[in-house]
Amino acid sequence: MRHGNKDYARFKIGDAVEQKGKISIKYLIYIIILLVGILLVLIYSTLFAPFKGQISSGSIESWETYYYGSVTSNDKSISIPELVDLSFAANETWRVTFEGAEYICESKHYDDDLYYIGNLNLSTTDDGTGEPFLLYNMSGFGSTSKMVGNIRTDGTSTIKLEKQVGGGSSNTGKDSSNPLRGKIVAFTGDSICAGAGFPGGYAKIIGLENDMIVENIGVSDGTVVKWQDKFCISESIAEMRSDAEYVILEGGGNDAWWGNQNIPLGTITDGYTDTLDTTTFAGAFETMLKSAIEKYPTAKIGYIFVHKCIKNFDSRTTESYYNVAKAACEKWGIPYCDLNTQTPPLGYIDALKTAYTLNGDGIHPNEQGYKLFYVPKIVAWMKTL
Repeated sequence: MRHGNKDYARFKIGDAVEQKGKISIKYLIYIIILLVGILLVLIYSTLFAPFKGQISSGSIESWETYYYGSVTSNDKSISIPELVDLSFAANETWRVTFEGAEYICESKHYDDDLYYIGNLNLSTTDDGTGEPFLLYNMSGFGSTSKMVGNIRTDGTSTIKLEKQVGGGSSNTGKDSSNPLRGKIVAFTGDSICAGAGFPGGYAKIIGLENDMIVENIGVSDGTVVKWQDKFCISESIAEMRSDAEYVILEGGGNDAWWGNQNIPLGTITDGYTDTLDTTTFAGAFETMLKSAIEKYPTAKIGYIFVHKCIKNFDSRTTESYYNVAKAACEKWGIPYCDLNTQTPPLGYIDALKTAYTLNGDGIHPNEQGYKLFYVPKIVAWMKTL
């Protein structure tokens, strides 16, 4: 029995050794597979690294070359117009490959018809080092213009200037799903539109944040009714650019301010062919909406109600300019962004007046007032038009 048990023990030990060998072979196979995978990754990175960044949002970028060649500059400055005669439009993406360093920048509309591409100085180093860097902008009037600015270099360099004609640049960081991006928007209105508390007002901020081409013809003291020498908002539709894809109207606060003595409220007409009395707020407001519809049959048109700051332009007042404007918008099918009921009453809360309006006047938002209470709601609303 003792001998038999000893043989049995030997058998079990040998079986365990054989099993351990099988496990070792299994792990060895795993290690070999892992090493092969690492090797393939290294090969792929080496072969395809030059193409990194050319695939974005599921599409392949395509670039059209506008200039390629050697350039020499004793003063380290090369004028782009001397290299190539170019026109450009807002929201184009250009790539400058220069001394092995690539810069991608995007043209935008800023304000007052000023276009620019990228920043004024996208430098990798300061001017005194002799290293290549980019100082490059585009500006002009109208929808197209010539490229201006320069590229700074040290002596003779090779430069390639390209425009993106397909795909999306992974370097711009822009949201390609934004329906406002690249669109033309025209604004008109009074001082809140014009930006008495921050030059350019909400229109400027909206344009910059959404890469829109912006026209803002709003003027301080503007009234919907033609009155005295004031800017007439209802007549300004004729002055707005004809190619606008978004037409955003605002105004009525000054009419309400002067209304008790000079600008009668009036009533909304029943039909769509009635004669409109433009000496009343109701008639002038209907004229403004009708003019916008006739001039822009395919554009997205909307109206903005400003925050509570004037008694007669207040949602709480039954017979008010606010209610007439609202009724007119609903009659003519014009969507509106109602900041009168959707933002805090900046004109009545001292802490908000001080922090978010011009000199605490409660009427004209400052930059932070626009960014906090106006722009987010207007942008969200515009995306639904």
